[in-house]
Amino acid sequence: MNDSTKDKIQSVLSELIDRKRFIFWYDEGGQMNEFVSALEIPGVEILTLNQNAFTLKHRILTGEQPERGFIIYSQEGRPDDEDNWLLDLEVQSIPFSADMGSLYTAECGIPMELKAKVVDAHSEFFKTAGNRQKIATRLSSGMDVKAIEKQMLSIVCKTEPTYDALTYALAKETLEGKNDMKATDINGIGTLEGLELGVFVSLVSGLTGRCIQPQMCVLGSMSIGGTIIPTSDLAGALQIAQDAGAKRILIPVADMINYSKVPADLISKFSLEVYSDPVDAAFKALGIK
Repeated sequence: MNDSTKDKIQSVLSELIDRKRFIFWYDEGGQMNEFVSALEIPGVEILTLNQNAFTLKHRILTGEQPERGFIIYSQEGRPDDEDNWLLDLEVQSIPFSADMGSLYTAECGIPMELKAKVVDAHSEFFKTAGNRQKIATRLSSGMDVKAIEKQMLSIVCKTEPTYDALTYALAKETLEGKNDMKATDINGIGTLEGLELGVFVSLVSGLTGRCIQPQMCVLGSMSIGGTIIPTSDLAGALQIAQDAGAKRILIPVADMINYSKVPADLISKFSLEVYSDPVDAAFKALGIK
């Protein structure tokens, strides 16, 4: 183990002991025993758990108290609750492990039970010290995996952690070719001009896991800057939508100026809904309230 890793472990332990008075460290196999034996943290007493649970409990409850707290280290795996004579103390503690994922989890203040779904699942994010520093300041008690991931995404996108801001930021990257998402011209149209809003709605669909509502057609387009571009031929677009079997139409506010020019019998074929901006269009198309 190199010195930087040793320093990180000692630093994390020192931070954790200030959050809770007890740290339980189960090191099955005892790989870290030599390191723990040499470990010195001011104001902290390190106790070794080795078939001596009652002795340790008596020491902790009745002996002289260290200024900051106790680290209870064991070379065995964690016992089942029914066999754990220190369980009453352990429920008041912070668990610790010396793998890098656990170090990042502890450093950021993420609950250990979320380590696999948050830290292990997004290891590249947590390898960057700046990301760890930022996410640590954004976490609050009771946040679940999705809430933490939303904060992580906002850090990467350098925007606010709202669906509006995140989807727009990701869509803008896609349209500007700054990420690996691709739009494929499967019908051989030859150009994606005018399809930017469709790409945006598709991106929001992928992010939220929702499909566009059945028999829905979204008219209009958008610029790279997010400005809505009205439909060039509203009546013609509605006729195409009818021929394709659409029953519900989303149209931009900018199209309302040409609404009176569309034959009434054509309009009567649809349920029309107006949107004001790209996010509003995407949310209404996907049925997101």
